[in-house]
Amino acid sequence: FYDDTYNTLKYANRAKDIKSSLKSNVLNLDNHITQYVKICNEQKEEILMLKERLKAYEEQKALTDENNKAKLISNPQEKEIERFQEILNCLFQNREEIRQEYLKLEMLLKENELKSFYQQQCHKQIEMMCSEDKVEKATCKRDHRLAMLK
Repeated sequence: FYDDTYNTLKYANRAKDIKSSLKSNVLNLDNHITQYVKICNEQKEEILMLKERLKAYEEQKALTDENNKAKLISNPQEKEIERFQEILNCLFQNREEIRQEYLKLEMLLKENELKSFYQQQCHKQIEMMCSEDKVEKATCKRDHRLAMLK
């Protein structure tokens, strides 16, 4: 009984500090959230496909390496083929890194667009609520925030 009472008092002490704030959830974004889920799913499928291709390529390379070792023939054409295979590996790795970086930058761009949109909405609310002097001060703050985002 004592533990239940003590835990209830602890919870009540924490609950009294809970504050809630209501905001209007009115956004007009270019892409709806469900589209982002679709994009993420497409990216996951592409990653799985690329992993499968890489695995198949590695298996194929292992087989060709075994065949080359079994033959023990040092043919200049085979060396050139191996060199091209290494170049292709590097290209695929670079492509994957570039793709990841592109997705990361695209995500940052969307975040910055959303932040900018929120700042503009805030500015519109300030214009409606404040006098001209307060609008100038808030505009300066908004411009400073936008400059920091860029």
